[in-house]
Amino acid sequence: MVIDHSLVGIETSYGSFYSDLTLRSKVIDKIKSDNYSLIVGKKVNVKTKFREVVYPLVNLQGKDLDIIFRVSDDGVAYSYGLIGRGECTVFKEYGNFVFPIETK
Repeated sequence: MVIDHSLVGIETSYGSFYSDLTLRSKVIDKIKSDNYSLIVGKKVNVKTKFREVVYPLVNLQGKDLDIIFRVSDDGVAYSYGLIGRGECTVFKEYGNFVFPIETK
C-alpha cells in the first residue's frame, strides 16, 4: 500500500462534502493520456499516461460532487468537480495524503 487511509472533502457555499456522502452512480475508472508543453525543464513537450478514477457522490441535501483521482508513474493528485450552477466559495478543504510509516 502506498497511501494509507486519508481525508478528502470540502465545505462550500454550495454544501458540505466531507461526511455522509454516498455514490450517486458507478465509479468511472479509465486509463488516459495527456500532452502538454513546459516553459522550463529538461523536456519541452511532455506526454503522460495516467489512471483516472472518478467517484460521483451526493451529499445529504442531494447535491452532487465528483472527486477525481489521477495516478501516474511519477505522481498522484485529486480534484473536486462541483456540479451546479453559479458561483461557489470553498470555506474549508480536508484533503491530505497519509503515507504508511514504512514508506521511504
